[in-house]
Amino acid sequence: MFDFSGFGSINIETVIAAVTLFGTSIVWLLDRYLLRRKRLVYRVQVDAQIGVHPKQNRAREMVDVEVVHQGTVVQDPSIVLLRLDNAGGTDIDARDMQDKVSFVFPDRKIVRMKVVESQPDSLGKMLESRMNPADYVDTEKLVVPRIAINRGDHFKFLLVLSGRGRDVAHSGYLAGGSTGGGVYHEPRPRGPGRRTLMFGATTLVLVGALVAFFLVDVLQPPDDCESGQLRVIGSTAVEPTMTELRSAYVTDCTQADITIAANGSRSGVRSLSGLGAQDGTAASKVIAMSDGPAEDAPTLRGDRWRWSCSPW
Repeated sequence: MFDFSGFGSINIETVIAAVTLFGTSIVWLLDRYLLRRKRLVYRVQVDAQIGVHPKQNRAREMVDVEVVHQGTVVQDPSIVLLRLDNAGGTDIDARDMQDKVSFVFPDRKIVRMKVVESQPDSLGKMLESRMNPADYVDTEKLVVPRIAINRGDHFKFLLVLSGRGRDVAHSGYLAGGSTGGGVYHEPRPRGPGRRTLMFGATTLVLVGALVAFFLVDVLQPPDDCESGQLRVIGSTAVEPTMTELRSAYVTDCTQADITIAANGSRSGVRSLSGLGAQDGTAASKVIAMSDGPAEDAPTLRGDRWRWSCSPW
């Protein structure tokens, strides 16, 4: 048992729950801000063919759609919206991209490319100044220039492609290794990630256990408490002291019911002696306080007490 002033008696289960909760928080922080410090995450938010593909029996009711670029019809056109985020716990410097990050669209060629969104706006302007869209036409690779990306920043590329391919692959090296950083593909989020849910569920369980253990420790009386009823009678001289003792005891031992009825030493001793002769069980719940030996009740046995008071 551990005694924390103001919190009562705290048992070892509560301490273990608190330490485990603290440890889980430390693990999450390490995973978020140390182990995954430099992470460039990309998501293919849109990858769809452009055009109308009616059912065979409704082909005559539909209108053919063509995509024309610079006077030339684009064969098998498709559109891709690619988003890149700095999802790590720290900023990414330009020198961290030891090998340029690039994206390949197998069996497809780039017809047009544009930066359509960025956070902050200055990041998009920097990309536009360093990337010439004409350099990527009729190629299958999009190369991201080496730039600094602050934590939480993101940008998007909108591409029009030709060809029947569907996949998007990436290459490149981001300093940090497999645990400290890298380029990762994450599907379009549809809610909290599995890692976040796992840590959240674990934390919720630990918090619930900690609260339960703490409430049990605080609300449960100490092990040395007794429950039941007790009546104190007798000497009026010790009534103030007994009142203070009663108040202190019932504060911690809430299941104890103690009443004090000071009616004088002789009266208290006689009452207890008479009650003992009639009902021993009832007499066991009564204490008679006397200033001296109980000469009028030779059948009673008493314990000597000495009271001393000292100034604070």
